[in-house]
Amino acid sequence: MEIGISFELDETEELKQKNRVEIQGSVQRKQYLQALLKENLDPLSAFHHFNNEKSPLFFNDYKNYFGTLHTVLYLPKDLNVIIGVGKNGDPFIFSFKEWLQGTLNLSKTICGTIEQA
Repeated sequence: MEIGISFELDETEELKQKNRVEIQGSVQRKQYLQALLKENLDPLSAFHHFNNEKSPLFFNDYKNYFGTLHTVLYLPKDLNVIIGVGKNGDPFIFSFKEWLQGTLNLSKTICGTIEQA
């Protein structure tokens, strides 16, 4: 199954001027994403790369209001959505197609762990 992650990197001079002075973390995350694209991951593997607390894409600086609350992957080809709350969350998968058709019974809650320092 192909994940179909795609993004464009618009690095015009106009936008570069709006960057923070210290952007090393953003550069490292960009490099990590570019490496993931080459791995041709299946959707669940991609979810775990984003949701793993040790991933450079996951933030846990909640005391400064800079922490990952949830991870969501949208799979437009098959209209599925994968959601996880907090770090290392169990993926909750549902069919957007079934939801649109009114045939999906969703859980009222999705559980996960968000640890505060």
